[in-house]
Amino acid sequence: MNALVEGLKSLRLHGMAGCAHDLLVARNPPSLTTALRQLIEAETVERRVRSIEYQMRIAKFPHHKDFATFDYGISSVAKPEIAQLCTGQFTHDAHNLILVGGTGTGKTHIAIALGTTLINHGKKARFHNAVDLINALIREQAEGNAPSRRMHAFACQATG
Repeated sequence: MNALVEGLKSLRLHGMAGCAHDLLVARNPPSLTTALRQLIEAETVERRVRSIEYQMRIAKFPHHKDFATFDYGISSVAKPEIAQLCTGQFTHDAHNLILVGGTGTGKTHIAIALGTTLINHGKKARFHNAVDLINALIREQAEGNAPSRRMHAFACQATG
């Protein structure tokens, strides 16, 4: 029993390893096809969770924001518009989204919450400070490298 679980872990099948342990200690073990289906499902879920955690980490959001805590009263953006953006269709259509407004109107909140939503839907997103982004692009250009910013969503925080 432990050899099987350890073998799965050594193959980096951590979702399957956790599920296999539960299946092996079950009083009424499922059929082989049911067990295999459960193992595959557990591994799929585990990989999806790890992928989201990784994408959230490298997105470099300055803090967590979501639309559950967004105050629509201070923003001129309505819920239906936010819902449309959350589908990610604008990324499929290769359209840009520019958020403009005064201080405290929710631009950064929308950018972070939208990036988080898109990551949860399997997209890639990054958050950059405008000055840091420009410096990175200048540095890449000076090194003769093409910009390496291939992603679905991109948020840039203007300063000043």
